[in-house]
Amino acid sequence: MRTKEKVTVQELKRQSVIEQLLGMGISQSGNVSVQEMGYIELRRLLTVAVLKKGS
Repeated sequence: MRTKEKVTVQELKRQSVIEQLLGMGISQSGNVSVQEMGYIELRRLLTVAVLKKGS
């Protein structure tokens, strides 16, 4: 896979996680908007949110 395609796929994954978080009513963590976060941070936030929702 070419570098440009990897960036596009990674951005699509990032946008998907953002949409999931926004759907759960999460638009920021601390003082940082989800739109400003990287993919890894977003996945962590989503994981924590799903675990808390299940409790």
